Amino acid sequence: MTLFSVSVAWQACRTWVSVVRLTTLAAVLAAALFLPACRTATLYNPPRVSFVSSDTTTVERAIMGAMNKQGWAPTREGPGVMLGTLHIRTHMAVVRIAYATDSYQIT
Repeated sequence: MTLFSVSVAWQACRTWVSVVRLTTLAAVLAAALFLPACRTATLYNPPRVSFVSSDTTTVERAIMGAMNKQGWAPTREGPGVMLGTLHIRTHMAVVRIAYATDSYQIT
């Protein structure tokens, strides 16, 4: 084996080690960046909330006004039931609000 062929073999070995190191570093960085984004959260269903009795129209307007103020899009699903939709970037949340003249519940 000549000195030139040893030098070429050594250079190829160093290049291969550099590629392995860069690949390992890229995998570790990818894991460090993307693993924290993978999480789960438990859903909380609040209890029914009671308030001083009022007519249905007033309750409906109050719920719609509060939802609009917070950036939600309210839609009436039926008598005593409303849906609220919130869009944030690529995410969407939908809640169902059942209401009466003296209480409401969000599910």
